[in-house]
Amino acid sequence: MRLTPKEFDLFVYMACHPNRVVPHRKRLSEVWGHEWAGCPQYLWVLMFQLRRKIEPEPSKPRYLVSEPWVGYRLNPNGAAEPTNIRSYRR
Repeated sequence: MRLTPKEFDLFVYMACHPNRVVPHRKRLSEVWGHEWAGCPQYLWVLMFQLRRKIEPEPSKPRYLVSEPWVGYRLNPNGAAEPTNIRSYRR
């Protein structure tokens, strides 16, 4: 499996914050830069591509999990409900 540079950057960022929900704007700023914080479609497309490469069933993600209306989190053990979820705090 080969990741593009941005897929890799996103995955590394998520791996550094496991089980932590990080809002879309924060993640966009960290991966693309502050000027892209208002463009969530870039994150959606990249997450779709990353899931196709990492998830056993991309349509039912276990590792790269969506938190509706908030953002995404990496669930490293792939369990249905991770035991150590830390919410994002500003």
